[in-house]
Amino acid sequence: AATYDPEAYERVVGLVADSGEVDGILASGVIGFWSARFPEQAEMVALERASLHRMGDRVLAGQVPLLGSTPQRCAIIDDLRHAGLPIYADVESAVTTLARLAQAGEARPPGVRELPAAAPPLTAGGYWEARQALMQAGLPLVAACTVHDQTELLAGARTLMYPVALKAAHLLHKSDAGGVALDLADEATLLAAFARFQRAFGSVTYSLEQMADTAAGVEILLGCRWDAHCGPLVLVGLGGVLTEVFADVQAALAPITEDDALRLFLELRGASLFHSARGRPAVDLPAAARAAAALSSWAAAHPEVESAEINPLLVTPQGACGLDARVVLKRGGGAAEDTTPG
Repeated sequence: AATYDPEAYERVVGLVADSGEVDGILASGVIGFWSARFPEQAEMVALERASLHRMGDRVLAGQVPLLGSTPQRCAIIDDLRHAGLPIYADVESAVTTLARLAQAGEARPPGVRELPAAAPPLTAGGYWEARQALMQAGLPLVAACTVHDQTELLAGARTLMYPVALKAAHLLHKSDAGGVALDLADEATLLAAFARFQRAFGSVTYSLEQMADTAAGVEILLGCRWDAHCGPLVLVGLGGVLTEVFADVQAALAPITEDDALRLFLELRGASLFHSARGRPAVDLPAAARAAAALSSWAAAHPEVESAEINPLLVTPQGACGLDARVVLKRGGGAAEDTTPG
């Protein structure tokens, strides 16, 4: 569109700024048209100068940044530049500057968010209690049931369907202690694993769980801990066996938003694993971000928790699901803490 109205820029910029729907404005075209092209038209030049000065004053006093681009060379453009408005000679330079402003805004730390009110404290830090607490907080975990004897074991397997995983629920570090049996594909292998566990660990509570296809996704780590100086922290990183191998972890003060969590995931060195490549589809990273945000809010409301972890959280193209969970309570808080070596 074209107009000869010397007050057009002021009016349009004002409408856009007042809309509340933009974070920045780029005005491009023939700013200073009358002053540059028809300086003999004193009345129009005066209207234009006054209008552009009002526009500049308004922008400088407000919160919405304005950038301009114009090929015109005249005194009013120099005045606006001297007043602090970035007026560029070409639109490419203006767009580049606006993009860098946006990137700087995204990179700026969000500051310390207010902690939520404390939730009713946990009084037990065992594996099954950890699962229940985290699921109530909105964390997705693989289907499971508790098992104490062979009858419950076989009934649970019929419900969950093979293959299944069997875990010694009382162990804090189950894999290190030999308390995890995976890919139990039928009744015979399940019974053999259960017998082996009973010989090693006795008549304790075991967890029977659906076996997830880890080849279909990416394993990540979700964790949180209460720091004596900083308060609640949330951690995300590559999970499963990759956690200790690569130590690829990002941390932030809790609670965080889903957008915060997405940024943390994308800042990992291994972030390329989340994207499609060589015929492999991208995973549902927003689902992982929702889980991370939920864990951070839960942690911020539970100061009695020393640390909590879901490792791994399996993220596939269809969503995210936690395959293991752990909660450790602070000592001296009247709560049980699982300190079984493993």
